Amino acid sequence: LDFFTRGDAPPLPAPAPQEVLMLTVQGAETVDKAGLRAYMAAVKARVDAWLAALDDAALSVKDDRLSAALGMEISAVWVLIMLASHTQYHLGSCDAALRDHGLPGVF
Repeated sequence: LDFFTRGDAPPLPAPAPQEVLMLTVQGAETVDKAGLRAYMAAVKARVDAWLAALDDAALSVKDDRLSAALGMEISAVWVLIMLASHTQYHLGSCDAALRDHGLPGVF
């Protein structure tokens, strides 16, 4: 979320190295619950501020940083679409994992 909504601000300090967060490697240390909750609260505050600043006109404004990073033109409306669809992807993954283990799914 921070990657998509931070604008030109520096990224928030993450609770683990980027390679661990992207599941490229398995981290040696465990992130504690308090650290994870603090990170989640900071990201939520940044996302809430980004959403609050949007108006109809801002939805179509190109985000230069994201456009350069992703190699295509990205506006705020596309950020919203990507965030919603990516969240659905993760919910579906959780649903499948739960059902594979005989538990009720998310949906």
